[in-house]
Amino acid sequence: MAGLPEPPAFANAAIAVIAAADPILSTPAVAPGAVDLAAVGRESRQKRKISDVLNDNPSGVTVEELGLAACREVVAIAEAAPDAVLPPWFQLALQAAIDAALPAVVNAALPGAINAALPTAIDAALPTAIDAALPAAIDAALPAAINAALPAAINAALPVAIDAALPAAIGATLPAAIDAAIDAALPAAIDVALPAAMDAALPAAVNVALPAVVNAALPAAIGTALGPTHAMVANIQIHRHNRLWLHAQSGFTFRRPSKHVKGFAEAPPIPEMAPPNGMPADIESILNGPPPAPGVDVVPPPALPFMNDATTEITQAEIGYLAMWYNDTFGIEAGDNHMLQLHKLRVWLCGS
Repeated sequence: MAGLPEPPAFANAAIAVIAAADPILSTPAVAPGAVDLAAVGRESRQKRKISDVLNDNPSGVTVEELGLAACREVVAIAEAAPDAVLPPWFQLALQAAIDAALPAVVNAALPGAINAALPTAIDAALPTAIDAALPAAIDAALPAAINAALPAAINAALPVAIDAALPAAIGATLPAAIDAAIDAALPAAIDVALPAAMDAALPAAVNVALPAVVNAALPAAIGTALGPTHAMVANIQIHRHNRLWLHAQSGFTFRRPSKHVKGFAEAPPIPEMAPPNGMPADIESILNGPPPAPGVDVVPPPALPFMNDATTEITQAEIGYLAMWYNDTFGIEAGDNHMLQLHKLRVWLCGS
């Protein structure tokens, strides 16, 4: 949101004095983000009053000052009520961009979400897995442990005193043997029990962790996917400003719109627009060079032929050069004659 700067003073000194005391002719500046419907109303009233002054006293205000008031009204509408000026397909384009971006975002976010959730899932599942596995591990290991430990214990204790030593010998040897057997059997038992426990616990843990990861990554992905839509909206704004600018000028001079599509087209839209005797060297060097990045200040180089006013005509081949540079067909189709091609180019330059 750019807001509205304070409008410049009127060129006519007498009108400037009147405007200083007239709240309709002199609208205030509005900070970025603060443009509302009241600001739209003030700008609309100022435009109508300037138009009335121009009709009654052409020497009082200029058509340029009326054009500036019209531009301020359009900017106010675009900031206060963007839904009123956005094309009806914008919401569909936004939903399509989100649908296109979401799978990539989820695929990118899922490993991080699993890594974040896995320690918690293991911590939650391990006690249950151990409790489930321990009795079976003990039942499987205890007989072998006793059979392995008992002969040595008896043989060590018997010569001294079977009756006095045997209980103490068994008590000293048996726990360590049982612990060793459990340590040997427990990992395999956990491997058997843990996957099922994790399958039960992991979805809930991922559901807790995944939204935050997706929310962090989704805006950038949507911004990338909406790039073509933003370019289309920028083109609509270029057409709107071109049309306002054209009606505020004498002589109907065309503005050179900025480049808003990447790259150069490989050929004109239809064969009839191809140069009959080959492309001039200076234009060929431009279209074979690196294309500029789209932007608001990027316009065709002077070497490309251009219509300077509403009566200027250029050839079909020259229209083809512009179509290749802008990477846009201007709506021209096969079968369009020269005059129809010129008309479609003029509409593209100034908006429909």
